[in-house]
This record gives sequence, structure tokens and C-alpha cells, in this order.
Amino acid sequence: ALPAKILNVALTVSQTDVRLADVPVWTYPLRTAGDIRLLADYGFNTSCLLPTWFAPIPQQDGSFSFSAVDEIVAAFVANGIPKSEVRLMLYAMLPSWAGLRMRDDTVLEYRTPEWREEYVRRVRAFIRHVSAVHGIGLDRIYFAVNDEPSGDPDDPDSPAGHAFYGADLAKEIDPGLKSFANPWKPNDPYLDRYLEKFDVLEPFLRPIFDGADRDVHLRYRASGRELWSYTIYIKENSPHQYRQIWWAHLDYGFDGPATFYDLFDHSGDSFNSHDGSPRSVADYNAVYANESGTAVGAV
Repeated sequence: ALPAKILNVALTVSQTDVRLADVPVWTYPLRTAGDIRLLADYGFNTSCLLPTWFAPIPQQDGSFSFSAVDEIVAAFVANGIPKSEVRLMLYAMLPSWAGLRMRDDTVLEYRTPEWREEYVRRVRAFIRHVSAVHGIGLDRIYFAVNDEPSGDPDDPDSPAGHAFYGADLAKEIDPGLKSFANPWKPNDPYLDRYLEKFDVLEPFLRPIFDGADRDVHLRYRASGRELWSYTIYIKENSPHQYRQIWWAHLDYGFDGPATFYDLFDHSGDSFNSHDGSPRSVADYNAVYANESGTAVGAV
């Protein structure tokens, strides 16, 4: 038998207010000022902006109105979030949301030289605006290229091809603009290229802690990139399963938020788990919003 040993352990217990940590707090698809006000009790500080908000049609004098973004920042401030903690995600969704409408109602074709020049011009104007008006710098702006890219990055028409094009576009807009991608497969065959290309990666967490890609988190962590994660659950998943994703995220050493899909998305009546639509029968929503403008958490 092994000899008995006495180990002297000193333990210090102190109170920590996690609300003082300045980190992105967000989950899908939090974006509107109304949603932000609705969820005032939950400390969200990040909004996922639509292209018409961060790359709007120019006004008659050639300038841009970013009033939708100003309203979103004001909603955060009204919730007690200082501007110094607000983050803005530019949800580019290339190529689906790439159309740039001009004042004469023409639409510039995605990836043409004219489109690229105009897109860069608009997003640069956005960056100048939020810096000058709100003090939000590039360290708190993310350029999300598209959703769940897959395929060969060298195929320009694949989702991955559009994602990598978007990463290059972000660096043309400003070298300090952080490119953001959430590859569909955590262990994507082109993962090394994602880790080399993107500033922020958001892998699908569930296959990692379910065991299918258990060790791939080591490759993400070794990359030195900023790491978020996302998980997809439906209403029938238990509160324990939702809490588990934050513990797994922490265990893997990821430093961004552990997000999930979705706060609001549901099919048919969100209170009826058995109805649906031709597109889907799933209720993903973790929040029920009632007519009085308050929210009740489902999980």
C-alpha cells in the first residue's frame, strides 16, 4: 500500500462579481433595439447588425444615416451597459445579403469591382461614425462573413469560398477589422486554413462535447484566435443542457461567449410544441415575449 501523506492546503474564498468582466455577451439573433430593451435584465452588450444598418443607401448629399445603429447603442445604454462595453457584429451573410441598392434603385452585383468599392466605402463610413459618435473602436467590431460555411475555400461559389472572400474584404475595409466565421463542422477538413485566416472562430460546440470531435478544441485553442462557440437546441432540451454548454466552453479554454440558437425562433405558436409550418416544426426559442413588452425565460 502507498504510504499515507498529509497535504496542507490553503484555500481563499472571495466574492467575484462576474458582471464586472468586460466580455461579449450575446446569443442568436439579438439585434434590434426592441429586443435589447426586452432583455434588459440579462446583460447583453452585443448586437448583430443587418447590412442595411451598417451599409445603408447613401443620402442625397452622399452621406450616410446610421440612425438604426444609434438607436441600438442607446438601448444598451438605457439598460445600464456603458458604451465602452458595447460590441457590434456586422452580419454580412455573403452572398445572400450582399446586394447593394443605390439611390437610383439599381443594385450593384456582388463581387464586381463597383460593388466592392461601394461596400468598402459604406462600411468605412460606418466605422468612422461609431468611433466618432459612440467611441466604439475596431476592437469591438466583428465582420461575420456568412453562416456555417462549408466546402472548399478555393471554390469561389462554395459557402467557404464566400467566407474567405469576406475575410479578405474585411481586411481591405480596415486591417484592424476582425473577421468572424462559424464553420459548420468543428473538425472541418480545411480547419487549419480557417485558423490561419479568421480573427474570431465560433465552432459548433455540441459535436465537441458529445464526443464526435472531442479533441478538436485543442487545435482551436492552440491557434491563439479569439474563440466563441454556438450550439443549436430546441425547446425540449432541458435547462441542464443549456447550462452545460457554458461549462464545456470554459473547460475548453474558449474566451468569447458560448452562444446558442435561438432566443426567439419558433414555428407556428411558440407555446404549442406540436404545430409547425411547411419549413419547420421546431421551436428553438428560449424566450417568450408577451404583449406587455416583457420576456419570460423558457430555460
